[in-house]
Amino acid sequence: MTGQPLSSPNSKENVHMTVPTIRADSSVVMPHGSMPGSAATNSIVLICPGERPAVHALAQKSPLVLVPILGKPLLEHWLDHLTDEGVRHVRLLASDRPEQVRTWLSEGVHWELKVELVAEGRELTTAEARANYASNADADSRVKPVEVSVMDFLPGAPERPLFRSYVDWFLAVNNRLLQTASAPDRIGVRTLRSGVWVGLHSRISADAELRAPCWIGENVLVGPRAIVGPGTIVEDGTVLSADAEVANSIVGPGTFVGEFTEVKHSLALGSTLINWQTGSCTQVPDAFLLSPLSQCAATVRSDHWPGRVTEAPVRAEFCEVRGKRWFDPTYPIRVLRVWLINRTSFDNRP
Repeated sequence: MTGQPLSSPNSKENVHMTVPTIRADSSVVMPHGSMPGSAATNSIVLICPGERPAVHALAQKSPLVLVPILGKPLLEHWLDHLTDEGVRHVRLLASDRPEQVRTWLSEGVHWELKVELVAEGRELTTAEARANYASNADADSRVKPVEVSVMDFLPGAPERPLFRSYVDWFLAVNNRLLQTASAPDRIGVRTLRSGVWVGLHSRISADAELRAPCWIGENVLVGPRAIVGPGTIVEDGTVLSADAEVANSIVGPGTFVGEFTEVKHSLALGSTLINWQTGSCTQVPDAFLLSPLSQCAATVRSDHWPGRVTEAPVRAEFCEVRGKRWFDPTYPIRVLRVWLINRTSFDNRP
């Protein structure tokens, strides 16, 4: 039984996702690694990172706490970690688009802990959060004091900050690669060979080249003669067309990388291309080179491509000519051409 989202009468909104879960036999499922009344049943306050000007492009479509890292949002990495540590209550302080965080919590995975979302007008400091919320801790001496953490790093890796620069982001995510690939909860991740991992339902052309280390997420399509790696992460729902090359880069979810497009030492997020070494950021005007595959990430399988082709006119792709944006009527035809070239060239890797 999971608690329903609640709204408080004051100015702050709260979302309660209440667990333990009650089974049909009325037994109670306690959090992993904890027992009723043990010292492990502690609480924690998590502060969602607000504005981080050094990496502003990462937060274009969602708050930083929901940016995908190796197939899971940053927040999911934290909640998984805290569940494993036996934490039973999390108070989540969100100042950047808290409604998106609330929606994600209500529609996503339900953890064996209680998550309370508090919408703040601005990002609190750790001292302010401790003063405002630590006093609400259980007075029982067996319960650990409330901890306060800012999610500026992946759990267990405070020495690897995420948001100081794009360099830090790229290095921190790549540093997490081996640990994530070997995690027991990563169902369906295949190790094609040492340092090369592929997620569920991804289709790799038989003559594509995968260079270790590289991570290919779920529902990814890699075209013929495409080169992926080394040092590359391709997030879920992405298409790499024929003869594309991606090296020392991260391709964001739902991104289309066109034929003969080279992405090197970059972060490719839809049509946004960031050189993570220099921090330069540009919008690619040609949707056939680099673009969002769709408005929302969808399953990328060969039998779903016709649906994407028919969806293309609705996306109303535009091109930029002399500073003005014009509807590009050739976009659906070009997408259809890529599909026809690729559809017979894919083979499931063992």
